[in-house]
Amino acid sequence: MEYNEDVSHKSWKDKLGCILHNKLFHAFVVVLIVLDALIILMLLLVDLNVIPVPGETEEAKAKNHKNVENGLHYFGFSLICFFVIEIALRIIVDGAEFFKDKLNVFDAVIVLLSFILDLALTFAPVSRAVRDVVILMILLRLWRFFKLICAVNICVRKDMKEELEKERTARVKAEEERDHYKEVLQKIQNES
Repeated sequence: MEYNEDVSHKSWKDKLGCILHNKLFHAFVVVLIVLDALIILMLLLVDLNVIPVPGETEEAKAKNHKNVENGLHYFGFSLICFFVIEIALRIIVDGAEFFKDKLNVFDAVIVLLSFILDLALTFAPVSRAVRDVVILMILLRLWRFFKLICAVNICVRKDMKEELEKERTARVKAEEERDHYKEVLQKIQNES
């Protein structure tokens, strides 16, 4: 579905579509995807004690470790909430077209699965082993990087295709104009 810039006479869905399919919005989502991946990576590194959390005593280290993990988890959860809302809005705007793109569907499944798992981690008491397995499952969110690369590729190809079409149209118009002037020149030469 195409969304143009003039939205003054458009419905709310079309206006929302203009926002969701805007290059600036895509760039914002890309930044959030990168931020989400960094949060996941930091959470894993802190959880595996690769990044040490300082504390004067073992009890203080454990408390700080838990606070850092919770902070990273809640920040990541807030990003996932944004992605859930973004996907819901895209489904509303694009309708059945959304489900025709397999990457969109796969991305939606990953985001919703991550949201459910994060929700479970937030509100349900789980053992550390279960928590580690859930965190590893949340790594599926890194799949979004693949989608990101595909999305950038698609955007670039779409832009190039549009530019190529403009160039072809301009060339055809220039050739028609050239042929017209050739005919005019030929008439002038014949009259002389």
